Amino acid sequence: MKESVDQGAENTRGRLTLADLTDYACMTGEPVEDAWGVSRVPFSPQAARLSAELAANVYDLDIRAWARAGWNDCMFLVEDDVIPLDQESDTKLAALENEWRRRRARSRIHGVSPISDLARAARQLMVTDMSKSVVMTRALPDGRVLIAIAFIGTTTKIYDWFSNFKFSRENGLHNGFLELARRFDALTAQVPLRSLGAAGNDEELTLSQVLDRAAQPESPYLFWLCGHSQGGALVQVYTHLLLARGIRPEAIRAYSFAAPTVAACGAVERADAFPIYNIINSDDVVPRVGAQVRLGVDCVFYPDDAFRQAYYPVKPESRAAFERMQFVASQVRETSDAFCWCVAMLRLLSGDGSEGDADEWLAALFPHASLLQRLNLRPAEVADFFMGKLRTSCLTLCGHAPDESLCRRYEEMMRTFAQELGTRPLAQAIGQCLRLPHAIRPDKHAPDDAVAPYVAIVRRYCWALTFGVWGGTPPACCRDAQGERLLPMGRHFLVEEESADAPAQGGVHPEMENNGYEQ
Repeated sequence: MKESVDQGAENTRGRLTLADLTDYACMTGEPVEDAWGVSRVPFSPQAARLSAELAANVYDLDIRAWARAGWNDCMFLVEDDVIPLDQESDTKLAALENEWRRRRARSRIHGVSPISDLARAARQLMVTDMSKSVVMTRALPDGRVLIAIAFIGTTTKIYDWFSNFKFSRENGLHNGFLELARRFDALTAQVPLRSLGAAGNDEELTLSQVLDRAAQPESPYLFWLCGHSQGGALVQVYTHLLLARGIRPEAIRAYSFAAPTVAACGAVERADAFPIYNIINSDDVVPRVGAQVRLGVDCVFYPDDAFRQAYYPVKPESRAAFERMQFVASQVRETSDAFCWCVAMLRLLSGDGSEGDADEWLAALFPHASLLQRLNLRPAEVADFFMGKLRTSCLTLCGHAPDESLCRRYEEMMRTFAQELGTRPLAQAIGQCLRLPHAIRPDKHAPDDAVAPYVAIVRRYCWALTFGVWGGTPPACCRDAQGERLLPMGRHFLVEEESADAPAQGGVHPEMENNGYEQ
């Protein structure tokens, strides 16, 4: 490691979270027994901020600040490609080459051409190999080594969403997420850790070899995992794979953001015992769907109206429609509810509305609606195709078809709101209520000082997180140490008496008091 890099890294801070990228002390804590009787490294606000910064940065494969901050062996894993950054030279030529490598990797993630994307989409229907991640290493002063693995969430490419909807289970785990985690694991043999290897006179060292050695007693390796959305799901599943290969829980520090559920009830012996902290915005629909339970500890934040006004960028003229759809979204408390909501929205594409209304709904529900229209697919045809997929997926995951009474209720609510507010505003509001509470990066058109909700939570509201774990038999739910239910919540119009189970605002974890962060 170059001395000049260390000196220049002293004041390196994350662009989004303002976290000091050279402060790795938060990753060196020792496990203590928590409220659930699990020996686990305590939650660290600084580690949460670093994790959010990296989880957001990797969407654009922009890890240059991390390299400047002293992280080594920085590389991108995109599908079958392992693309390293050259950290051996500070020349202008090396900088240009690194930028070319980053752009090459980004083109694989964000799109090359319509024909290439269509071919990859056809492939993803049969296999799952769209693995996307970043790997970095750092030697610690105490002789240990920190290996950072950041999983990239779902991008705007249509086929990147296919894994999310592979709901079948293998060993009780969501099949799509499990296949992606295994794909990453298979690539580790191709990941060279030259800087780390040079320090130990092992120039051929690979990540796969490090993983094998990490299972040995007194191993010096620590693993830091992070990711947002689909990336957060992979944090959970890959942690499961690491533990299965013998790596000790105390060697893992894992933070996920907006992660869906990944396992069936009873799929793992103790879902609450995993060394993972899942940071959840309770307004976000995505963490309520996927499978049935999350692994590790949920760190739930309950926004108030002031938070929503500050961090959900909705124009005043769109606020009424957004709030209506946010109310509808709040009724989705688990994956089976989400299936019903999707059925209701698809019926709006094939119902008795005008063709113009159906086109508005199509544009709102499908980011690649223009591609579907180029294929001369009418909204009703798109709805019929996905309706069959939804019913099959619901049967596979939940063991029953979508609840018809709930489907009708969602449909009636949205039709009523559409009549009051107009189809276009409400269709746009669907996308907003799914996207805005879920964001970890500002929109590309947002002001320079804009802060996304998940970044705001770790920057300013760690003190307000409420901690809980998943367990028990179906229907699964997350409860705090006192047994109060945290997530899922919602469906107030169906189960009024459940309001007594809703957690009180607050419930701050004792370790979060007086943590010195922005409040």
